[in-house]
Amino acid sequence: MANSSLTDYRAINLDTFTSAISMTNIKVHSIEWVSPDTFGDTCTISLGSSGPNLVEWTCHDVNYPYIKYFGELMFDELYIAISGVSSGSLIIMVR
Repeated sequence: MANSSLTDYRAINLDTFTSAISMTNIKVHSIEWVSPDTFGDTCTISLGSSGPNLVEWTCHDVNYPYIKYFGELMFDELYIAISGVSSGSLIIMVR
């Protein structure tokens, strides 16, 4: 089996949220919430528009990144509601 490296991954950068975002059949390595700018801001990503939350963060440290690793799990649908990210941006590393 070949060793994987970060060059095997692609980053999806999301920094403007003017409508809901849905990504289907996606193999996710990690999700990072970068630069939330106000205490109490939130970031929520769910498994489908009515599914359970995959990540749900509340900003407790301004400009501190929040990250969750998945080890390349395949998801049928990642859904970010229009109000899903209060500030900052997302970096989703996919395979």
